[in-house]
Amino acid sequence: MAELKESIKEYDFTSISTRELAMVSFLLHENGLINDSASLIFSTGNGAYDERGHQTGKDVKFNAIAMFNQMLEETLAAGTPGFKEYTKGLIQVNQVLGALSYFVNSAQSDLFVSIEV
Repeated sequence: MAELKESIKEYDFTSISTRELAMVSFLLHENGLINDSASLIFSTGNGAYDERGHQTGKDVKFNAIAMFNQMLEETLAAGTPGFKEYTKGLIQVNQVLGALSYFVNSAQSDLFVSIEV
């Protein structure tokens, strides 16, 4: 976990490129922290494609936290049937971004959060 934390610490999720998100996705997926749906969503990044279907703008920085949150809100508002796995993936992406933002800036060396009532 310490190595993973150091690897992810270099990324700012409020200013990150699709290429960088793909690297984060790979690290998280390889460590069993995200599923295939979330990995695909991370790797899609800002969703920029050309007319041939090739990803473009892989190095353009954007706010992934805001973008994925907006995508989730729009998907939930649309209530489109058949997008259950996509919606689950977006939920996981949003949760992971929040957790990672906390994790990389904390003194903790594991991904567990202790909550006392």
